[in-house]
Amino acid sequence: MKQELRKDKSNKRQVKLPQPESKADSESMNSTVNFFSFLRGNIVKFHFFKINLIMFLICFIWVAILFIVPAMLPSDSVDLGEDGVTGVRPLFEDNEEQIKEINNSFAESIYNFGDSSCHQLARRSLFINGNQMPVCARDLGIYIGFAIGALVVTVMVVELRLWWIIGALIPIGLDGGIQALTSYESNNVLRLITGGLTGMMTTMVLGIMFYEIYTTYKENKQETLDRMKYERKKSP
Repeated sequence: MKQELRKDKSNKRQVKLPQPESKADSESMNSTVNFFSFLRGNIVKFHFFKINLIMFLICFIWVAILFIVPAMLPSDSVDLGEDGVTGVRPLFEDNEEQIKEINNSFAESIYNFGDSSCHQLARRSLFINGNQMPVCARDLGIYIGFAIGALVVTVMVVELRLWWIIGALIPIGLDGGIQALTSYESNNVLRLITGGLTGMMTTMVLGIMFYEIYTTYKENKQETLDRMKYERKKSP
């Protein structure tokens, strides 16, 4: 580190003050975010991050598609019943036959995706224009949560406390787990909320990781450039 000499008037001696060698070193010294600091922190600062914007746009467009597809189909034309299971065809007998009756290739592809990742039970799904949505209420909540979480980490740097992460996962675990093991039947509002919490926390953690990887790379690159400049100046 460079040293700055300053005279101490009280005893007329020189005091050495450490100064950062470069802007990158200064940013590193003053940084309030480190790679795993999201386990114990809070909102650090507002900052627009383009990489997370891409993640947000992908999630937002997907959620929009899930709403638009049933709205653009003829009213009361899609009801997949109560026989669906979660799994990829052809391992499970599922909703393939009903989906084939949809007279729209784009909509059919979206419902087929839902069929491969979701049980698509009518009683656990929301309806738009009288048509069942391509995924159940809990999966829809997860996707909406993805978009919300991605938006948060697009416009601000956040440090997440560990108990926030655990707290976001417990509700979906309890609601889904108790429903699977007992006669308890959740409702679509609760499914939507618990899914949303999990989805939001997932993309927030991912966004923080992307931000830390990018800033670490940027600082290391700047440090390398500064070192090269110093060596060029030092050489005869």
